[in-house]
Amino acid sequence: MGRTGLERTALALWPRLAAMAGVTPNHYEPRLLTWRDEPTRRRIVLEMASPGQPPLVLKLAPLPSDPALFAGSLAAQQAALRAMGAGCRGCWRRSPKAMSC
Repeated sequence: MGRTGLERTALALWPRLAAMAGVTPNHYEPRLLTWRDEPTRRRIVLEMASPGQPPLVLKLAPLPSDPALFAGSLAAQQAALRAMGAGCRGCWRRSPKAMSC
């Protein structure tokens, strides 16, 4: 799929995820944090920034397509960030079918 395809797919999900979280999606600009496109693993992570608002993170991980693995990955990331005294406020909304948050 490549970076641009992953980015387009993630950004297409952004309005729905933002609405689910009670965030107005307008005026947020994406910034690439990381991406991977391999035969067995595909993901992209974007920082969504808007003036006067705390930045949000948008993650799309369509491969491997295992919702339990995706949820476990998010939980492990949050635990690691808490252990370091860092992190985001949490995953507001998840879309297991879309493997995004």
